[in-house]
Amino acid sequence: MVGTFSEGLAPARPYGVRLWGFVNAGGHFATPPKIRADEVGPLSGGLATIIVDGKTGYVNRSGKTVIEPSFVRADPFSDGFARVVTTGPCLYKTNDGPCSEPIILPGYVTPYEFRQHNAQSEVEVCRFSFIDGTGRLLTNLTFEDADGFSEGLAAVKIGKLWGYIDTTGAVVIPPSFTYAKSFADGRALVERARSTLEYINKSGQTVIPPRFKYADSFSEGLAAVSTGDFYIYIDRAGKQAIAARFVKASHFYKGLAHVQLMQKSDRFAYINRTGHIVFTYLP
Repeated sequence: MVGTFSEGLAPARPYGVRLWGFVNAGGHFATPPKIRADEVGPLSGGLATIIVDGKTGYVNRSGKTVIEPSFVRADPFSDGFARVVTTGPCLYKTNDGPCSEPIILPGYVTPYEFRQHNAQSEVEVCRFSFIDGTGRLLTNLTFEDADGFSEGLAAVKIGKLWGYIDTTGAVVIPPSFTYAKSFADGRALVERARSTLEYINKSGQTVIPPRFKYADSFSEGLAAVSTGDFYIYIDRAGKQAIAARFVKASHFYKGLAHVQLMQKSDRFAYINRTGHIVFTYLP
């Protein structure tokens, strides 16, 4: 069994063996199978998540456990910190799509299954914290929701509104948004009072005014946005950066973005950052 490659290695487990290691691009074990875990995630920031009996911890690329499995939920590290859920049972709302169902942590059971085996029919919604690479909590505060750290800040939900904290745990942009995403290219996508989407800078100031019904975070200097009928790409100043319009548009990754063409809406394509079509295909 082989997992996802990241930072040059992928978690792997030999057939019939319960121990995990890391393999290189050649398929050879760079870290011999010695990790005792039910699951091992990809490396991120030099650490990989491990799940042992429903609790999550972290190992380094040599397979050594550096943070003991003690969290009911823990995400990969990002910008030096990881989002975690410290206590349970609690109701965790997944982000796997519009039809995704919440689960109960620890144990990954549905609320129905939980009620079938427990007299208690209600369970609190999970609250989130952050840890550093040693497992130390960034702050004693917990949050109703949170996004990962990026560019030194993390979006957190305090009460019913979102704001941003820095790497000391201090609130640096007060909660004033009904929706907020991580910073990318010095811009963060936010929404105020459930109206249209806009972009702010790290001071919390609006730098691209609210006018979008749909918008994506910036990636490689560009962001896909829509006012309703089609998608375009804008630059960090909010100006249209690619002349073409698209039925659908994704973020850029390694110089390419996936789009659905306007002129031939049955066709999809990959474009580069100048808007040049690299190739098209029929789904």
